[in-house]
Amino acid sequence: MRALVYPADKLGYPSRTLHNKSFQVEFGNLENSECPAFSEYDLLYLPFGTFITDPEAQEPEHYDEFTKRLRQLQTFMDFPNKIVCFLFQPLQVRKVEPYAGVELGPLSHLDFAVRILKEKGIKLTSSKADLVHLRVKRQLFSKYISKYGVARIVFEVPEPPDVIAQTEAGGIVGFSLSGRVISLPCHFAGNGQESVHEFFRTLTEAIQSFKEKLCSEVPAWMADFKLGPERILRGQVETLIKQRETLEKEISEIDGKLTEYDRYKLALVDSDEELLEIVMEIFSKGLGIKTERLPEFKDNFWLLDDQADRRMLVELRGLTADIDRAAVSQANLNRDRNGLKEDFPAFIIVNTFMESTDLKERDQPIPAEIVEYAEKLNFRVMRVLDLLKILDEALTKSPGMPGTDMLTSLLNSHGWVPGLMEQNI
Repeated sequence: MRALVYPADKLGYPSRTLHNKSFQVEFGNLENSECPAFSEYDLLYLPFGTFITDPEAQEPEHYDEFTKRLRQLQTFMDFPNKIVCFLFQPLQVRKVEPYAGVELGPLSHLDFAVRILKEKGIKLTSSKADLVHLRVKRQLFSKYISKYGVARIVFEVPEPPDVIAQTEAGGIVGFSLSGRVISLPCHFAGNGQESVHEFFRTLTEAIQSFKEKLCSEVPAWMADFKLGPERILRGQVETLIKQRETLEKEISEIDGKLTEYDRYKLALVDSDEELLEIVMEIFSKGLGIKTERLPEFKDNFWLLDDQADRRMLVELRGLTADIDRAAVSQANLNRDRNGLKEDFPAFIIVNTFMESTDLKERDQPIPAEIVEYAEKLNFRVMRVLDLLKILDEALTKSPGMPGTDMLTSLLNSHGWVPGLMEQNI
C-alpha cells in the first residue's frame, strides 16, 4: 500500500518517507511541483484546514493548487479499493473555527474534507471543547484512538455509517463510508520525524487491517440469516458491550475523581498563584466551605459562611524551610491591610520545606515558639500537609459533612492545627 500525506509542509511535517514492510507513507509538499498525482496512491491522508488562512475568504489559499488537487481527489474516489482519510486535529479546528456549535458547511469551498463530506450530506459541527472520552466501536482502531483520539468535530451522517469512534453521548467523531472514505479525530504533540512517523505508522496499520477485515466480512444482505448458536453468541456480545459501556462510564467517573485528588496533592509542590488556587479548591470542593478572593491581595482569601459573610482570613506562604516569625508577622500586616482588627479570626497556611521530596522531612512539627507567637497575634497556623490530612479525615470519616460544621471547627481551633476531627467534631 502506497499512502500520501498532503500537504505535509503546511503542518510542518518532515518530508522523509516512512517505510514499512507492507506499506509506505510519503509526505507531499505544497511547493513541490514534482509531487505525484493522487491517482498514483492507494491511500490519501488529507488533514482538515490546511488551505484555510481566512474562514471569511472567497477562495482558498493557493487557489490553483487547491483546484487542481480537488479534481484529482474526485477522480481518485472513482477508483475502487482506494481510500481517502480526512484527519480533524482539534488545533486546526480551533484555528479555523474557534466558536462552539458552528456548522462547517460554509467552508466547503476552502477545504477538501468539508467539500467531500458535505456532498455526501454529512453535517460537521464544532464542539465547545475538546472531546477526550471516546468510545471505540471498531476495535482495529483501539490503539490509534487510545493514543491520538481527541475530537473537536461531531458528524451527523444521513445514512448509518460504519462508526469507528463516538462520544459518551453517542455523537459520531470517527466513521467510515463503505471503507473508502474515513474521517477520524487526531491529536499528537510535536512535528518531529519520530513522532509524525509513529502517528502515521499506527494509523496506517489500523486502516490496512480495517480494509482486510472488510473484504472478509459477510455482506449486509446475508446478515439477516443467523444460525441458532450465532443468535445466542450475538446476544451475549450485545450484553457484554452494554456492560463494557457501563464499566467505561464508571471508570471515567473514577478517573475524574482521581484527577481531582491528584490536583489537591499538587499543593505540596506548588507556590504563589498555583498554591492559592489549589488550596481554595480544597476548601470549596473538598471541605465544602465557600471562599472569596480579592485580586488586590495576592496571598489572601476569605472563608465564608452560608450567608456569604466573611468569617476567616487565610494567608498562604510557600517556604523552603519551616515557618518562621517573619511569615507570621507578614500575615499580621496583611490582616491589618484588610482593615481588620487583631481579634478577627485568621489562618496562616504554609507549604514548608518545599524543596524536599521526603514526606517525613516535610512532616516536622511547627516550632513551639512560632505557635506561641502566632497565638499572641490571634493566628492559627497550619502546614499544607496538615490541610491535606484534614481533607483525608473529612473524606474518609465524615463524607458529606456540611461545610458550616467544618468552618465552625476551624473557628474554634487555636494555635497549630494539625487536625480537626479528634479536637472539635
